[in-house]
Amino acid sequence: MVTSIAQPQEKTEPITPRQFIGEAAHKIKGPLTTIQLYTEALSTGTVGALTPEQKDYVNEIHNASTRLIATLKELEANTHLS
Repeated sequence: MVTSIAQPQEKTEPITPRQFIGEAAHKIKGPLTTIQLYTEALSTGTVGALTPEQKDYVNEIHNASTRLIATLKELEANTHLS
């Protein structure tokens, strides 16, 4: 017979929605920054030439990630207002 020993649960304070949004926004910006760096490398030809259609796709990805980062910065700013 196998018995399990229950580990004591750490008591943590619940986070507020404001804290959650701030932390989530901060964590999402990292991967978006990586996407931006790679799309910049692709669009400038650093890693080789792209076809015009590929350049369009890369520019769309870069523009979308730029908009998301701006939105996340707004969220972070709004979570620190009060």
